[in-house]
Amino acid sequence: MDFDQLVTFLEVAKLGSFSRAGQKVFRSQSAVSAQIRQLEQEYGDRLLDRSGKDVTLTPAGRVLFAYAERLLQMRDESLLAVADQGTSPRGTLVIGANEATCLYVLPDVFAKYCHLYPGVQISIYRNFSYKIVEKLENGTIDVGIVTLPVKSASLKTHSIFRDQLMLMVSPQNALAKLEVVPISEIAKQPLLLPGRRALAGIGDCLPARPHAHPRDFNFHQYRPTAGLSLQVSRI
Repeated sequence: MDFDQLVTFLEVAKLGSFSRAGQKVFRSQSAVSAQIRQLEQEYGDRLLDRSGKDVTLTPAGRVLFAYAERLLQMRDESLLAVADQGTSPRGTLVIGANEATCLYVLPDVFAKYCHLYPGVQISIYRNFSYKIVEKLENGTIDVGIVTLPVKSASLKTHSIFRDQLMLMVSPQNALAKLEVVPISEIAKQPLLLPGRRALAGIGDCLPARPHAHPRDFNFHQYRPTAGLSLQVSRI
């Protein structure tokens, strides 16, 4: 049995004639008769009553008629679904990013994406970059937005956003009078920096100091005091 045979069967049942059904499906009357005969052999029962002036459905034919309509409808729906899948993505897209990226960078991006692809549902996984990389490696999430560099041979990376750093100082600090502040001058100041995991890349920009490294400063190890004069934060 194939869909072509079911189409022919439905047309014969609706039109009550082999010849008229043949005209509808562009086949000769003998070809139509052969298709119906193949169906009847496969189902092991007569599907059409040919004894009267018009061809009518037998009890077995009425059962098959309902199923044939449903099967052809499902075929048409499946063809549309597959065609839509190829041109319009559907499903769930799981994206990993840290808290700040989710709050300040991605909302506008997600709004545009959802407008373009309404069939896609976005799921967010919020965590540190190293956790997101782990999820990417084991296939739990689809896309990760992390801090570079990423040391993983199994992942492909693309630079999509360059983070900016803002230097904030007291109005009384000497650096406040400068339009351009050299990194070497920043390194001489008492610093308040984000935690270790948020410092990726910052420490490499600052020159070495005799007794400390920028990665050694965070909110727990370096407490604000009267001598604090400078803060570096992400924007």
